[in-house]
Amino acid sequence: MKNIFLASLFIFSFSLTPGFSQTEEISTKRNFAFLEVGGVGLFSSVNYERQLSKEPGFSLRGGIGFYSEDDLYVTYNLGTHFLFSLNKSKNAFLDLGVGVSLANEYVGIREDGRFRDQFINLVPSLAYRKQFKSDTFMKVGINLVLNDRAVSPWAHIAIGKRF
Repeated sequence: MKNIFLASLFIFSFSLTPGFSQTEEISTKRNFAFLEVGGVGLFSSVNYERQLSKEPGFSLRGGIGFYSEDDLYVTYNLGTHFLFSLNKSKNAFLDLGVGVSLANEYVGIREDGRFRDQFINLVPSLAYRKQFKSDTFMKVGINLVLNDRAVSPWAHIAIGKRF
């Protein structure tokens, strides 16, 4: 986990340096579909995000993913994000968010019969988001997974498309 955190931090700091793509015009499309490894969906998730204003700023997201310890859990996640622009072109952002994830184990068997294990996670996050002229975007960041079992640092990376 330490290596993932350090790699994410390196990518984040490298991506803040000026480059040729800083002058790209950003799309006005407000819907996002993306795949995320780590993050609110825990191991991985498929997500939809809706930007609530014409300019990047406040958005809501929802998704479904999975998590595994000894058994397989399906995760349902909801969250909110706020984007702070890092350049004049408005294609690079600091992404602050908070999400809630319900992890639900559907098949588990104990000696006394079937059972269903559930736990809820609160997941605050900090990420760097880069949007490209082709309506694709990527995001890399860190977050904390808070639940009644543990507090865990967690890294995430996502790639998706605006529409």
